[in-house]
Amino acid sequence: MKRVFTALILVLGLVVTSTALAQNTSKKVATLLSGVESEPTEAQWKALGAEGAAELIKVAGDANQTVIKRGRALSALQHFRSPQTSELLRGILKDEEIPNLLKRKALHSLAKTENNKALDAIEPALADDSSRMREAAIKALADIGTEDARKLMKLRLGVEKSDYIRERLRTALAAPVKEPVQFEEQAKPTEAKEEVATSPSSAEIK
Repeated sequence: MKRVFTALILVLGLVVTSTALAQNTSKKVATLLSGVESEPTEAQWKALGAEGAAELIKVAGDANQTVIKRGRALSALQHFRSPQTSELLRGILKDEEIPNLLKRKALHSLAKTENNKALDAIEPALADDSSRMREAAIKALADIGTEDARKLMKLRLGVEKSDYIRERLRTALAAPVKEPVQFEEQAKPTEAKEEVATSPSSAEIK
């Protein structure tokens, strides 16, 4: 019986600790996102680790949050390359109900986290009705700067009607070609074995 109570106390302690850590991370993310005078550094964001990335994804995808807060979360996700980040950013770009402000932030972060692999998701924005969306797509492609990215911009230059956007394309194409970024392969998360609590046997209760 004593062993059962000890195990229960340990489990409760772990649950309380885990909850406290999650709440602490949530508060830290909220504080960084609320910054007015200065933008958080890459080091500040990365110090929060995977828990911080998960909280940013939660905020960025929450329609109940303000557009400004979601936009800041999307921008911060440029520092957290992961399948979950890519899924969110690509989903933002495909969702017709999402404000363009958030889509522009997603374009930037996707270029940073996927580099050349993001071209298929960025390309549609080059033909968007909004000139600001097209400009954001050009900036994202310029950040990538590879030969493949330049090909997309050259194609757009041939059909673009706006003089301003054409000039932005020319400026981006005047920059030196960049090599594709070779990211390290991400280790697949191991599936944690779920421990199922069972009732103590009659032999233990004595």
